[in-house]
Amino acid sequence: MLVIKSIEVSHFRKLKGPVRIEGLEDGLTIIAGDNEEGKSTLLEAVRAALFEKHSLTGEVAESFQPYESSVRPEVSVEFSLNGGLYRIEKGFCQKPTAELTTPTGSFSGQAAEDQLRELLGHSSPARGASKPEHQGIWGMLFVQQGSAFQPIPVNESGQRTLRTALEAQVGDVLGGPESEMLISSVKDSYDRYYTPTGRPKGELKQVHDDVAFVEVELSNIDGQLSDFDHKLDELVKLDLELSGPFNPDRMADLQERLQVARDAAKGLESLEQTFNQTGQALKVAAVEAEQARQQWDVRQRLIQSLEDNAKSLEKHRETTARIARELEVLDSQVAERQGHSEHAQTAVQDARSVLRLMQSLRNAKDIEVQLESLRAQLQKGQDAEAEIRDTKRRIASVELPKESLDRLRTLSSQIDHARAKRSALATTLALDLNGSAEMGGQTLDPNARVEIYKQETLNLGQLGRLTITPGGANVSGILAELDRLERELSESLETLSVASLTEAEERERREQELKSRLATELVRLSAVAPDGLDPHRERIDVLEVRLSAIREQLGDHGDEQRAVDDRALREVEEKLGLAEGEEMEARSLLDEGRKQREGILSVLAEAQAALKANQADADRLTRDLQSARSDHPDESLHDKVHASEQTLLTAQEAHEKAKTALEQADPEAVRSDLATAERAIENFTKQHNQINSRITELRGELRGQGHMGLGEKRQELQGRLDATRLRAEALDRQAGAISLLHQVLSEAEGEARDHFLQPISERVAPLLRRLFPDHRLVLGDDLDIAFLDRDGLKEPFSSLSVGTREQLAILTRLAFAQLLVEQGKPAMVILDDALVYSDQERFERMKLILSQAAQHYQILLLTCRPGDYLSLGAPRVILS
Repeated sequence: MLVIKSIEVSHFRKLKGPVRIEGLEDGLTIIAGDNEEGKSTLLEAVRAALFEKHSLTGEVAESFQPYESSVRPEVSVEFSLNGGLYRIEKGFCQKPTAELTTPTGSFSGQAAEDQLRELLGHSSPARGASKPEHQGIWGMLFVQQGSAFQPIPVNESGQRTLRTALEAQVGDVLGGPESEMLISSVKDSYDRYYTPTGRPKGELKQVHDDVAFVEVELSNIDGQLSDFDHKLDELVKLDLELSGPFNPDRMADLQERLQVARDAAKGLESLEQTFNQTGQALKVAAVEAEQARQQWDVRQRLIQSLEDNAKSLEKHRETTARIARELEVLDSQVAERQGHSEHAQTAVQDARSVLRLMQSLRNAKDIEVQLESLRAQLQKGQDAEAEIRDTKRRIASVELPKESLDRLRTLSSQIDHARAKRSALATTLALDLNGSAEMGGQTLDPNARVEIYKQETLNLGQLGRLTITPGGANVSGILAELDRLERELSESLETLSVASLTEAEERERREQELKSRLATELVRLSAVAPDGLDPHRERIDVLEVRLSAIREQLGDHGDEQRAVDDRALREVEEKLGLAEGEEMEARSLLDEGRKQREGILSVLAEAQAALKANQADADRLTRDLQSARSDHPDESLHDKVHASEQTLLTAQEAHEKAKTALEQADPEAVRSDLATAERAIENFTKQHNQINSRITELRGELRGQGHMGLGEKRQELQGRLDATRLRAEALDRQAGAISLLHQVLSEAEGEARDHFLQPISERVAPLLRRLFPDHRLVLGDDLDIAFLDRDGLKEPFSSLSVGTREQLAILTRLAFAQLLVEQGKPAMVILDDALVYSDQERFERMKLILSQAAQHYQILLLTCRPGDYLSLGAPRVILS
């Protein structure tokens, strides 16, 4: 069994690589890659490594190189065969090499090629690239993309390999050497007389061809004899023609008729010439008459245009004078309206002056009121700002950091807690002495109660000393902690410049009061000046400037501001409104008058322009008429029109007379008679010549056939035909007997062949049942697929659907591989994007068939849809 272990490709077509496929094992392996990623190229690279000579040149070798590149393609295939590990490495084009590594040694160059052919059982062409017939069984088992549905390319070498395996499986089922010799002898005899399709050949065909040839020759002689009789009859008929319809007298009659027709044609030609001449004269007279009428019409239109222009000129003059009078009246009205408008404008200006004065006085008063209010608000804001600054200063003087105050409270609480623990653990000494006592250098009250936290000595004077050591918990630790807390509290109070926590909390309370007062002042400032005091100051400055400007404008009228009140202001505004209304009305009337004047001026200009243009037209028409009359007076033009009309009438009469004469001559009949006479002479001459020529030809042919001895030849051919037919009958009997024997032996051989192909059929059958239950696949003599037997209905392979052909071709290849592996011969299958034409149900069944077959030999399946094969659990290699 052959198993490919690894494939390495570099610079081979689109696989510029290097690309290495490793870890290939027995069974089914999926090699996945997208479209155009190089799956088919990988298969071609394997083919090249195994079957192409490394020394290959020409277009095929160059096609191995990447597109528009001249690098050296390299392919390496490692495979196991019969337990041994082999590796073939080939380089093509530049510096071609071949290296074969085997378990027994290494081979290079041509020796590597020879050893590889011996291992795989293929052959090499004498020159050029290898073809499927050179690749033996591998040309059948390596399936290229798009070819799975085509008939299996069974080549002679592959047939030998399969037949060897079949003979080893079923033995000699064809009767041994004697049977083969008999079959061979009968086949040779059959082949001597018949082609593979059963058609006669050789001596049998020759004798039948001889019979047919003599029959044709005899038929030709009979035809020639019949032809001789026909020609003799034709010659007699032609001689009768020359003495009858085509005699010389008939020719003279035809020539006489032709002359009469020609004389009539000459008379017709004279009449047509006269008709054409009168027609030309009529056209000239018509043109001259039309020109005279046009000249007279132009003169009349010119005279009429001059008269019309004179009338129009008078109307334009009247219109211009009328518009000029209207303009004078309107100019007087506009001047009067101009005076009214100027008077109204003066009244409006006076009223506006008084109103502006009173408004200025009122504005000055309003500004003084605004200034008084703004100054009061500014003062309140300034007072609030001062209070805010003082409050912030006082807050800063008492403010303590919140975290520091919180620390003081924490320390104080911890100290109280520590002291409580100290008191709880201390030893209390209650004194009741008659005398004095000392402890720690201090004199104690005779009735005092003393808490002792550490070892102390009580000096009782003459009574002696009493040393007291407190027991229980670790009082010293609590004392140390209390001492540390008291020191930290003291340092914090010193840092904050306060004597106690009480003082610090008093400062915090004062700070809160001040902040509350600050908030109140800020609200008061915001109410007076939300945007601050600067806008108030700026507004006051602006108003003071405006007030100063107004007072400067008022001048001596500044003292009158107290007399301005709303009633007086309204009276002035009412007077101004009346004056403006009168001024607007006067201006409207003035504008209306001006517009009317402009309109009349425009109309006057148009009328004057029209008058001027009309006068220019009149001058031009007068000049044109005077110039025309100087060339041709009116009487001359009128006489010319009359004379041309008389000439036209005369020409029409002459042309009509010529037309009548021509029609009476019947031109069509004259021409028809002439053409008929000419054709009669031409046809008579032509047919007379043809008859004479045919008579000469027939006489020559009859003389020639008379010297050929056709009767004697017919008798000779009849004798040959009889003898050849007797010989053909004898050969037919002999060939028929051989054909019958060949048929009997062929049927027997067919039965033996079915038994011979039984191993392949047995291996195809279980696979076929998964797809087509109760169907049978039948192979031909050359081990190709002949047809599919569907319950006795034999469908040829070529008539099946593409998908069915694809599936059957793959099943047959799998059966071939199974047979070879069982007989210990190398076999494995490579499928490149196969099963593309299968429906989903058959595709799923074919996957199971592939998985089943892969249990016996290696199958490499190249696909762009690896997900379709996930259910098989086969190892997958990604091509990238």
